[in-house]
Amino acid sequence: MFAVCSGYFFEGFLAIQRAVDLSIMSELGGMSSAQDIGVELKSFPYPPYRQNNDSFVIVTQTQLPFIIMLSFIVTAPIICMDIVLEKEKKLKVGSLQCLFNL
Repeated sequence: MFAVCSGYFFEGFLAIQRAVDLSIMSELGGMSSAQDIGVELKSFPYPPYRQNNDSFVIVTQTQLPFIIMLSFIVTAPIICMDIVLEKEKKLKVGSLQCLFNL
């Protein structure tokens, strides 16, 4: 009946879930309908995991670092130009002086 070693069975989650289900069914449908239902644990059918055949993972592993590097190459000079322009025009010093004059 329990062919798969699942964490649900050995950790006690299945017993708690069954107790909650039985209490809900006995409240809503009567005790006779709740006792007739059995428990069966099956594994979900899925294909085996193949690590090397996924082209999305391969493309992401090779291209994502390059894309992240390009994003910093574009934004870093713009931020540096803004900081230099702010220093040249003394915008931050001027805004602080306006605050102190109030």
